[in-house]
Amino acid sequence: TTGPPLYRPQARPVRAPHPAMMLARRIYLQNFIGLCNRLEALALACALRAAHGHEIRLDWPELDAFSVADTRRGGPGLWGRVGAVRIRQCSPEVFHQLKLHRKIILRGLFGPEAELQAVYPTLPGKLRLAPPLRAAIQATFAELGPHPVVGVHVRRGDFIERDPESYDAVAHRHPAVPLWWYEHAMERIVAQVPETRFLLCCTGDPGLLAHWRKRFHIVEVPAASPYTYKGAGHASARHPVAELFALASCPVLLATPISSFSHWAANVLGGPTICLTPPLQTRRADPALGRVDVRGKLLPHWLAAGRQGIGLQPVNATLDGVNLSRRANADWIQPMEPGR
Repeated sequence: TTGPPLYRPQARPVRAPHPAMMLARRIYLQNFIGLCNRLEALALACALRAAHGHEIRLDWPELDAFSVADTRRGGPGLWGRVGAVRIRQCSPEVFHQLKLHRKIILRGLFGPEAELQAVYPTLPGKLRLAPPLRAAIQATFAELGPHPVVGVHVRRGDFIERDPESYDAVAHRHPAVPLWWYEHAMERIVAQVPETRFLLCCTGDPGLLAHWRKRFHIVEVPAASPYTYKGAGHASARHPVAELFALASCPVLLATPISSFSHWAANVLGGPTICLTPPLQTRRADPALGRVDVRGKLLPHWLAAGRQGIGLQPVNATLDGVNLSRRANADWIQPMEPGR
């Protein structure tokens, strides 16, 4: 079988910096962690810019697929590193002291909540998707016609399943949701709305989910990932940026707790999403569902729901209160401007 088409962006020339820019105040965000954790770090960078006036420079491999308004592309280089302060933990005191520093290399994503929350609602409007990926997502949903869609985010690789018979949110730093939980949730959904389609987005070996295609109506984003930086165990066969935007277009999401990718899909990008997760503990013999609503809130609120159950509400077997009739809507996705 042939895989999805590979999205190959055009190469862009590298321009030397103008000498007058050498004294500019800048925050550099490099490829130091996963995509959505970097997006969370972007909130901290935007808060610092609002407070101290720094320009934001992004050096991310995925910027061939999307752009971020009010930022520029580029890493610090040799001269950018000289005299730069490197920030991993940004307390309120450090946040305010950074006005004294001209060059900041940001390698952390948490900061003072009030300052970050002030800029957080502006971030979705800054993201623009490459037109070929935007078109692929819109075409995928258009082909589904009136059928309701539920997103499914399966995280493997760095998320590990310890006990195949149970899920325990505190048994491991990054606990993987067992496949049987997703299957149970999809069965409950199909029992209520048989015509449901499931948008599947996953990391790790996609062959583990082959049997789902025989049991459920599965669709995937028709764009292959061009990135190899994650390694085979944690990589996605599909384009991760396209998958993020597609998941954010789904009105219901079966999410991976603690995963920032699920958080950005469910709670930051797109329209309002009903986010279903397992409770803190559940077993294959008696699986249970929960619901989390931290729409518009910073990542720590999502982590608190996934690790401590704060704001996690139970959902019964008939999914009362969960609207399963809605179609996916990708109209919110803005196209990337030419030349970005």
